[in-house]
Amino acid sequence: MNNSRVSLVELLISIFLATFGGIVNKLADKEKSPRKKILIGAYVSSAIISMFVGAVTYAFCKHYGVPPFMTVAATALGGCMGFPAIYILYRVAAKRQIGGSDDDGEGKQ
Repeated sequence: MNNSRVSLVELLISIFLATFGGIVNKLADKEKSPRKKILIGAYVSSAIISMFVGAVTYAFCKHYGVPPFMTVAATALGGCMGFPAIYILYRVAAKRQIGGSDDDGEGKQ
């Protein structure tokens, strides 16, 4: 476990970048949508999901010793991706813990 000490400032910056990434994604979706009406609730929920993804991505990167600039990039992109980023992080962490299995337990019997 490299760099296991978590800095509150780094965590807050990561959460801010993830939230910004989520809002950018929502604005990009708005431009593609035929309906141009702004729904504040959609932006708030997107920001909350992005905050959570940012915190999880930051913790994941700190645990695995990812360099700082890569952590910043991963956090911002994770926030932009939203919930699918959590699934990807889950799969990577599961592979590391279990030892490389690509089976997620779904489907094949």
